[in-house]
Amino acid sequence: MLVQYLRAAMHPARYEILEDDGSFFGEIPECRGVHANACTLEECRETLEEVLEEWILLRASRDLPLPTIDGVELNVKEDPAFAALINVQEEKEGNQPNQGESDSSIGEQGHFRDWLTSI
Repeated sequence: MLVQYLRAAMHPARYEILEDDGSFFGEIPECRGVHANACTLEECRETLEEVLEEWILLRASRDLPLPTIDGVELNVKEDPAFAALINVQEEKEGNQPNQGESDSSIGEQGHFRDWLTSI
């Protein structure tokens, strides 16, 4: 379900070349605030997808609804792939995936999930 949601969200992404510097700007209109800027179109797509993943994690951590996109609805609380996405994000940041630790102190070098829940 998570992969379907990501694909559905990336499908309507819009890209444009900025006149100022020739870089690429991309956005996903259905996901307010999800946008990226990069030197190449491929970099812009990759960055946009990363921003989308983080946007999903942030909205889920705050119990904010996610929009239904192209008929695909993501119910994070029931999707086991969501836990996998958190672990992937933690690994990207060089942290060990959370194995059930309960420390959510923002002042310590913690896991991505701990940081999200402390926001």
